Amino acid sequence: MVVARWESSGGKHWAELHDNGDGSFSYRGNGCGGFMGAMSQALAIAELERKVGDGYFLPDVAKTPMKRVK
Repeated sequence: MVVARWESSGGKHWAELHDNGDGSFSYRGNGCGGFMGAMSQALAIAELERKVGDGYFLPDVAKTPMKRVK
């Protein structure tokens, strides 16, 4: 289940946080993905938000940062 999603202004670059249903969380975005080390949904959101803010999912960090969408 998708918990949160971030997108670039044009939607080309994105990241999603998934609740795996077994107490674990993972992320997907722009051809990459992995598991989160977080133990709660709030910690998983904060961890992925940090990655998004650091430009982890953007090819050029100088571009407009991604925003969280519904």
